Amino acid sequence: MAPGRASSARVSVPPDYVYVRLDSSLSKLRFALSFEEDGEALQICEGWCEGYVPRGEYWLTAAATDESVGGQRRFDVTSDSDVFITPRTHARRNLGLAMGIGGPIVAFAGMITFVASVLSSFDEAPRKSGQVGAILGGGMFFGGIAITPIGWVLFAQRSPAVDVNPLVLR
Repeated sequence: MAPGRASSARVSVPPDYVYVRLDSSLSKLRFALSFEEDGEALQICEGWCEGYVPRGEYWLTAAATDESVGGQRRFDVTSDSDVFITPRTHARRNLGLAMGIGGPIVAFAGMITFVASVLSSFDEAPRKSGQVGAILGGGMFFGGIAITPIGWVLFAQRSPAVDVNPLVLR
């Protein structure tokens, strides 16, 4: 595998090998391709590379950058393929942390708002604001409950997304 353009010269390729083009959403992303999770790198690329590899299972290891979180992902190559790598970003990880921590706080505030609104509706002169507060509090409670696990999943994801698509050679 090599960075750069494919050569127009004919290359003798064993029958069990396929053409693979690896590309990344970050032009400076360094990544390695190996047969095993912690195995020796077959190829180390920056941004993109291409070449012929045997059909099979591979591990992609993306290095951490200023913009992205490092991680590993397994994928299969069964035919000529275009492999697109999208690393997880620090911004997405921070958003997940904020949602994971903020979700219970919003749920608790919603519960307090709901209870206070329901209790105020027992006054002698019920107001419309009590109903609005109950609806708002209920929405905050269920919204906080919903965003909490989503946030922790976003925070915990380290593996880059790897999309393997059949390659159509022109």
